[in-house]
Amino acid sequence: MNKKLADVKAQNAQMSREISRNKMFNKKDEDRRGKREQQDKLAVSIKDFNRDIEENDIELDKERRRLEDKNLLKKQQETVMQLK
Repeated sequence: MNKKLADVKAQNAQMSREISRNKMFNKKDEDRRGKREQQDKLAVSIKDFNRDIEENDIELDKERRRLEDKNLLKKQQETVMQLK
């Protein structure tokens, strides 16, 4: 019985040392944290780019509508005449 107890304690101590060693050399948490930070930075930049794209798209749509207006020349001439 004492032999089995001693074997279990020795095995337990060895497993404890292996776990400690693995924690020292295992950098998964740091890698995950670094990847998460990088992903967050990329998400912010993507969000900014999307906002810029939306703004430019709205401006493009306004410009197209204004240029597609067939009465644009008449409207501009009327505006100029009213200013005189």
